Amino acid sequence: MNPSNINYSITGNMVAPGVMVMLFSAFFIFYAQNSFIKFRKKEFGLFMVLGMTNKNIQRMMIIENGLIAIFSSQLFTYL
Repeated sequence: MNPSNINYSITGNMVAPGVMVMLFSAFFIFYAQNSFIKFRKKEFGLFMVLGMTNKNIQRMMIIENGLIAIFSSQLFTYL
């Protein structure tokens, strides 16, 4: 057995699942974000009636998503 061939086959077997996980994650994040925005359309409409602009709503969404990302990354460091 040639060690370079074995190393190449092991690496090749690890790359394909990694690519599939990345593709699934990208699709799932896009789908989840769209469904959450559709679910919150009434809330955004109420905010706009109360005087918020699109820029304010975008800023609020960025802050919310940023906090979720920070807290979720902190959670995984303790697990």
